[in-house]
Amino acid sequence: SRAVTGQLDRADLLDTIHLQLARLLDVRHLVILLHDAGSDRLDVALRVVDGVRRDGEPQSYPRVEMGLAGIVLHTGRALRTGDYEGECARRGVVPSREVDHE
Repeated sequence: SRAVTGQLDRADLLDTIHLQLARLLDVRHLVILLHDAGSDRLDVALRVVDGVRRDGEPQSYPRVEMGLAGIVLHTGRALRTGDYEGECARRGVVPSREVDHE
């Protein structure tokens, strides 16, 4: 938490979150989304696939198209799964095209 709270720059904060989550939780796949309440869209702030950060053009999606992220936003509770598509099916949401299913 000290590493994260010491960051004021958004890019540095995202780098720190990526490094610390990978170190502490052995996270290999990660997407951090920022919610724009005015448009009810989710903006991709950080994407990590197989432990590698994938930077590129920022992407934005309607909240209803973001699969489990919409559930997390609605409930306010974190969700971790090893079976993304199965968890989507159990919760009755369509898997996001943003998630790498490989």
